Amino acid sequence: MSTTRVARVTLTTLASALALLLTTCAGPAGDICDVVCACIDCNDRERDLCLVNENQELDRAAAYDCADEYALYLDCITTEAMCTTGVFEHSAECTPLYEDYYTCIEDASDRFGS
Repeated sequence: MSTTRVARVTLTTLASALALLLTTCAGPAGDICDVVCACIDCNDRERDLCLVNENQELDRAAAYDCADEYALYLDCITTEAMCTTGVFEHSAECTPLYEDYYTCIEDASDRFGS
């Protein structure tokens, strides 16, 4: 087997393993993606992308010590979500929690000039 073929097989295997890991060990990201995908009827690729995005946001929240604020926001979205004819919306009740999370990120980040 050529080196190029081995590299392709290895990359494919790693990508499959990562997708499986994200799907099976999703935690809070999996919860929100389950709710969103149930509403908008995600395919597997869209769900995997949702998991990647949510896990990145969870990492950002942890990096800025805002994990508690983000967890409260995610919990609200998960429990108060509205789905109308395939359109996902969070409840207005969640807006203050998002604002608390965003303020936490702003306060902890030099990027926003605080």
